[in-house]
Amino acid sequence: MDSKLFYKAMSGFYDLIDIVYFRDYENSPRKAVFESIGNTEKVLDLCTGTATNALKIAKLKPLSEVIGIDLSKDMLQIAQGKEEY
Repeated sequence: MDSKLFYKAMSGFYDLIDIVYFRDYENSPRKAVFESIGNTEKVLDLCTGTATNALKIAKLKPLSEVIGIDLSKDMLQIAQGKEEY
């Protein structure tokens, strides 16, 4: 399958996969990443997908600058539709 088609198909339920994969926050690699970011860091979230991490970092570290990029327009469209935290 072409990668563009794959991510177009995945974009509809990507956040559900994220919830299942990271359901145990205490043992999640996400916790280690969040805790390693300082309060005023500049963060580049490569392959941001639907921007779940970028938005959570922005919420937890309001003085940081967070930029999320992704090649999938479908994922970014969903990210843009999310309410800010």
